[in-house]
Amino acid sequence: MADRTDEEQVEAIKEWWRENGMAVVIGIVVGIGALVGWRGWSEYQENRAREASSLYQEMLAARAAGDSEQLQDKGTQLLADYAATPYAGFAALALARQALAADDLETAESRLRQALESLDEDSLQHVARLRLVRVLTAREQYDAALELLQSTDFGRFTAEYEELRGDILLGREDTAGAREAYRLALANTSPQAGGRELLQMKLESVGGKATPVNTTELDSAADNL
Repeated sequence: MADRTDEEQVEAIKEWWRENGMAVVIGIVVGIGALVGWRGWSEYQENRAREASSLYQEMLAARAAGDSEQLQDKGTQLLADYAATPYAGFAALALARQALAADDLETAESRLRQALESLDEDSLQHVARLRLVRVLTAREQYDAALELLQSTDFGRFTAEYEELRGDILLGREDTAGAREAYRLALANTSPQAGGRELLQMKLESVGGKATPVNTTELDSAADNL
């Protein structure tokens, strides 16, 4: 009985294999292929990141050497060939800075928009957005500048954004709006901040008066950052 049972079990296994063996083999092959493909993709991504990092270092070296042509070439290559890496955003910021130094506001705007699309880190996004708003304001594209502000969570950059809002509204001859924006900016500026005096002058130029600063609250807020 035991022998017959063993034979029946063997036959059952054979039958199961005839019915399902091909699916098992295919599953194994697919699984191995997926594992190999994932490892290959990971290695590819790592290689791309190393290449982008190396190119970015070359771009920084060109900037340090004052070689604007190499800076432009390396930065443009990063944007074109390594757009999916964080270095593309860094390159866009550097190229925007170069364009601003040359008073090329149109190119600076384009590069800063690229930076906004490429950068993931919150603080760097604020840096790019603030610079872009300044460029748009300088180009008197006030509606576009305000649109950027309206879609932004200011976070710890409230003072900078409100000051820019004041500049924009003043450009649109909205004195009351500019006054309120400057007042908010000043209220969110530390007494030790370097730009506080200029901000105070802007507020006074539109007929405003600074609200006394609660240094205790500011110090407490700073301790919690």
